[in-house]
Formats: sequence, C-alpha cells, structure tokens
Amino acid sequence: MSLLEEQEYIEDCSVCCSPIILKIDQASQYNKIASFNESETT
Repeated sequence: MSLLEEQEYIEDCSVCCSPIILKIDQASQYNKIASFNESETT
C-alpha cells in the first residue's frame, strides 16, 4: 500500500467512524447532564 492510498484509507475510515464517535460524544454529554440533574434534586 502506497502512502497516498493509506491516506485515502484513513480518511475513508474517519468518515465512516465519525457518526459512531458523535454518538459516543452525545451519550457522554447526556450522562453528564443526567448526573448533574440528579445531584441538583437531592
């Protein structure tokens, strides 16, 4: 595999992986808010 091909492959991977990363990011954000709300109510 040439360097250029490898670069394209990495870009393809980041494109297909980004929705998963976004979902994980949103989930952790949601967990922060949820735990914050719990500490507020108690």
